[in-house]
Amino acid sequence: MDLIIYRGIPLFVAFGFYYVGMPWYVVVLVLLSSVYWYGPVLVYLGQRMPALPSLRPLDSDAALPPAHSRYFDKIVPLLQGAGFIQIGRFGSAVERQSVTGTAILLQHQETSDLAHLLIATQEGQTQAAETLVFSRIRNDGSRILTSCSTVQSPFPANPRDSVLRLYNRIDSLDLWRAHQARVAADAGAVRNATVTDALAFQMELEKDSLRRHVASGLWQQDEGTLFLRPTAIGAVLMCLRMLPPWKQIARIHAWLQMRRYLRRQL
Repeated sequence: MDLIIYRGIPLFVAFGFYYVGMPWYVVVLVLLSSVYWYGPVLVYLGQRMPALPSLRPLDSDAALPPAHSRYFDKIVPLLQGAGFIQIGRFGSAVERQSVTGTAILLQHQETSDLAHLLIATQEGQTQAAETLVFSRIRNDGSRILTSCSTVQSPFPANPRDSVLRLYNRIDSLDLWRAHQARVAADAGAVRNATVTDALAFQMELEKDSLRRHVASGLWQQDEGTLFLRPTAIGAVLMCLRMLPPWKQIARIHAWLQMRRYLRRQL
């Protein structure tokens, strides 16, 4: 209910402009630009994330939501055919939440590269957020990350990492070939350690991500200790990343990079 009220505020603002005698085109401009001046307000008021990762291991035969099963049944066999083996499957340890997420961690038997599969679905919605990430460590502790997701990420990449993010529906094996080309071109790439405790490894990745969000100044501790919330500047910057023209520029740039790496592989 609160969110509905919040989203109605741009209409009240536009009506106020009209009421005080502003020209019609000013009123229209206020409404059309509301995603830029009011979007950050919604992000600041509505976005929260757990302050600590909450994951639990899942058995390979554990029941999953239908959308999750379909995604894994499509992608996992392709990765296994390319030499990956599944070493962990995780779900959220928090019951009865509106967003349900499932992750699978795989490691390549020869190259040591890691593959992270993630799908999240929201209660009452049919659209799923699907993400595939390939990663390789570098000798300074940073990573080479090549990812594809069906949703735009509001979070900036770690500046120490070499990151290529794609948001189109890319063939998983094409993404893997592009990642291989990126690794081959990076003089600092070294082998990943063999993951023996998948849950501990994934939890540490989650903790590191949360620490970076706070250290970047984009997120801050909520009034309690269980959640993080955006800072004012973080709400503005994260919102802008999701809006034109910056979103389209980032997508086009990443796609051109992808084509260049695939040509190298061919």
